[in-house]
Amino acid sequence: MTQLAVLVLVNDMRQVKRQLSFMHVNPNARDADNDRTPLHWAAARSRDRCVDELLRAGADPTLVDASGSTPAELARRLGNDGVAMRLEVGEALPDPKQCFEGLDGAALMVALNQPSRLSYLLRLPLSDPNTRDPDGDRMPLHWGAARGHRRCVQLLLDARASPHVLDAAGRTPADLAQECRHGDVHALLETAMCRVD
Repeated sequence: MTQLAVLVLVNDMRQVKRQLSFMHVNPNARDADNDRTPLHWAAARSRDRCVDELLRAGADPTLVDASGSTPAELARRLGNDGVAMRLEVGEALPDPKQCFEGLDGAALMVALNQPSRLSYLLRLPLSDPNTRDPDGDRMPLHWGAARGHRRCVQLLLDARASPHVLDAAGRTPADLAQECRHGDVHALLETAMCRVD
């Protein structure tokens, strides 16, 4: 393995950035066995920040390893859908909707990525994870999907939030996750939509 690949493997971001700052370091250099590049290792290990640094430094996401797999294909095969989507379509996009003054309860905790507070709210007797926002647009699962808050999405699904609900524009939470490029959340929601209870 190249020194850069080893640093990616152990997730030493400080040293990865340092290595990439040197002009002579090739972010596309292959291991001694001519198999993987550092980007393959980052994709295989779900090293999101390493993936971003390598891409900024000019790593080529279309290079294939010895088995003919791109980093995205390798990531997807290993269940790293978030990394795969980032490599295929780019970095996640911000939620197109900002929080508004009337947002409260579970939706607010999800929008602000507060899983411990959300967990507490969901245990309350009258808690309903399928409550629509006061403006009639979203439900808590939409907020988690659009913002990529995987832990909150999982808590909502565990509390029986419906992955089939639609926002005012007719989008499911999975649609929003895909639109905002949150691959891991999208995969989680797609799986939930296929489940029969």
